[in-house]
Amino acid sequence: MRWLIVMLVLTLAGLASGVAHHRRVQAARPLTVTFFIHGYGSSWHAEYQMAKYLVGHGASNQIIRANVAQAGTVTLHGKIRTGARNPLVEVNYADNKNPDPTAAATRLHRVIQAVNRQADLKQINLVGHSMGNLSTLAYLDRYGETPALPPVKHLVILAGGLLPGREDEVVGHLRQRLPRGLKVLNLYSTGD
Repeated sequence: MRWLIVMLVLTLAGLASGVAHHRRVQAARPLTVTFFIHGYGSSWHAEYQMAKYLVGHGASNQIIRANVAQAGTVTLHGKIRTGARNPLVEVNYADNKNPDPTAAATRLHRVIQAVNRQADLKQINLVGHSMGNLSTLAYLDRYGETPALPPVKHLVILAGGLLPGREDEVVGHLRQRLPRGLKVLNLYSTGD
């Protein structure tokens, strides 16, 4: 697990493009929020240690949680503060065993809309773990090129089943529809 956290920290540190520089030009910097989406049967607790680590090491200065009720309503716990640096959103699905791609895309879309209404996002990053990648990929398939939504800049896939050389089995048609300039990091292992 430590190697996974280290890889994620290095990735998100790169996404931050130099925390010290961003502190100096904070007013001119567009707001980028990273969403953590948990896996099957899990909750926000699964990604909490990664998010806490990022805050503890200066890559971010705020974590909020987005609870998605069984009916799909989103409740935000916390508010992105003015001057927040690379805020993190831990997504928590009550319906955490639903593998339906349409439902997954809709739930994540509602979370992003709720946070966007609060903070006027310029771009977002998505970090999906295991089945949480279903949400990220379904969201990109359905909403990835929607002009009214903040563009997805980085996608991190943790234990998502995208084995090297076999990505088309999972993403197939989506490969042609991914947002331009999207950077993807795929971390996988033989065990979750």
